[in-house]
Amino acid sequence: MPIQPSAALILATALTASASAQSPTGGRSLFVDPERKVEVTYTFIGDEVLFSAHLPAEWSFKVNVDGDQNGVWGYGPSLDMPSADSSADHSFGRDKNGTFCAQYILSSFPQNPSQTRVTSDCDGFPSKGSIEICQEDAQHGATMTLKVPIAEVFGNQPDAHLQVCVWDTNRSTCQYTLAKPFILVRPASDTQNGHS
Repeated sequence: MPIQPSAALILATALTASASAQSPTGGRSLFVDPERKVEVTYTFIGDEVLFSAHLPAEWSFKVNVDGDQNGVWGYGPSLDMPSADSSADHSFGRDKNGTFCAQYILSSFPQNPSQTRVTSDCDGFPSKGSIEICQEDAQHGATMTLKVPIAEVFGNQPDAHLQVCVWDTNRSTCQYTLAKPFILVRPASDTQNGHS
């Protein structure tokens, strides 16, 4: 009989560890969709911003950055392909192969200027960012974390204007607009680019 309580204790410990691994780690909320039970969080660790979400395995999310904070994605709304291959605006996410993707945002849709239309290839924006995806759980979900250098998110600005989008394999749902972005304040501990 002494084996049963210790087996129950081991099982309880394993379940607790599994439950804590399923939720984004100790970050502040950036995107909440109660209907689809999705939350994207952010936290600062060292010289990186960690964006994290627990999602069904094939879902993904991306963080769009209005780098020049002019309220326009790339070169603005357009049905044409932009001639430029870079802009002040960029995006961090995951590509179809599951690897880290950093892109320049080049234009938006004329009928919806807050939605990005044309972006560069995933290797277009030079980034030192990375992606970490935990092992799938029993419900086929996994925690996805984008690790992006603070300097790439903020540039020389004291804050960053963000939009967050979640892709569920059928549609992309975005929160925040260029007119009303999520404003992320650069951490006081970051001394890069003259900020302290």
